[in-house]
Amino acid sequence: MSADLPLRYHSEPLTAAQHQQLLDLYQQAIDPREQKPRATLAAALARGDYRWQVACRGDELLAFALLWDDGEVALLEYLAVADELRSLGVGGQLLTAVVAMLGGRPLLLEVDDDGPPAPEQLQRQRRRRFYERHGARRIGSFNYLLPLPGQQPAMMLMILGWPQPAVARAELADWLRRIYDSVYGLPESDPRLVAMVAGLAPELLLQGPAVGGLTAAESAAIVITDTVCRE
Repeated sequence: MSADLPLRYHSEPLTAAQHQQLLDLYQQAIDPREQKPRATLAAALARGDYRWQVACRGDELLAFALLWDDGEVALLEYLAVADELRSLGVGGQLLTAVVAMLGGRPLLLEVDDDGPPAPEQLQRQRRRRFYERHGARRIGSFNYLLPLPGQQPAMMLMILGWPQPAVARAELADWLRRIYDSVYGLPESDPRLVAMVAGLAPELLLQGPAVGGLTAAESAAIVITDTVCRE
């Protein structure tokens, strides 16, 4: 379902009011278990290697995508849409705007794998299929390791804006090191990063999306957020 909404999508500097609206929407739309502290998010917005796309109605900010971007590769950290606009295609338009903003550079997505049966499994599947419907493909079949405390869910790494059918091991390893360093503040010697890089095949084929998009019921039910909590 879509709607003719008077929204403007842009990546321009935010006004003070829009900055607060983004932080408020973040706290409302993102699962509390997946949130950074408000001050940490505010600091990220001020960093030169973080960018955003927002959807506004007039001066009111109603959706945003926040990504880390070092000029070579980008990582989507959060995508959130206000309750009143969910299931109207706003999340997809926002994601399309992010890819266009990157100008052909790859966008990486940290996405929950299906994993064992769990109460949140259906929501995980909906999130993954949302990204697939908009062209995201899984990089190989390796288990993406989040550098977070405690037991972590099974994760995959997906990619948008990459025209080739595969990613070379050296290139992916470089992307992973950059993410661990700039997003998580961790060194190359972190054992999770070492294990991931050591286990990579020389070339990782991209796995295409599942056949078919979301059903109408799934589209109406989905809550579009990143699934990762980074402290």
